[in-house]
Amino acid sequence: MVECDSEHPLTPKELRRAIRDCLESGSVVFSGHSRRRMEERNIIETDVVNVLENGRALPEPEWMNWHWRYRIETQNIGVVITFEPEAGDIDELIIVTTFRNRRRSS
Repeated sequence: MVECDSEHPLTPKELRRAIRDCLESGSVVFSGHSRRRMEERNIIETDVVNVLENGRALPEPEWMNWHWRYRIETQNIGVVITFEPEAGDIDELIIVTTFRNRRRSS
């Protein structure tokens, strides 16, 4: 289990491990906001899992509402996630929102 604290965001290696651990344990929660955005943007849970497993994390996490938020993207879809720590260990991954990346011109 990955440890976290509010003073420092996870390193890229810790982030990958925390995502993997939460996916393997089934500790992934979709916020109401993320569910609404998924419906609006025609994104399904499988798409989100694919982003978490194969996406690239943007280098600068954001501190918001007393949690670090991490943006992870594939070419077409992105998600913003945070973690809910339990006694200093990451206990659950929360999907904050989802979005589709705009198509880039050639």
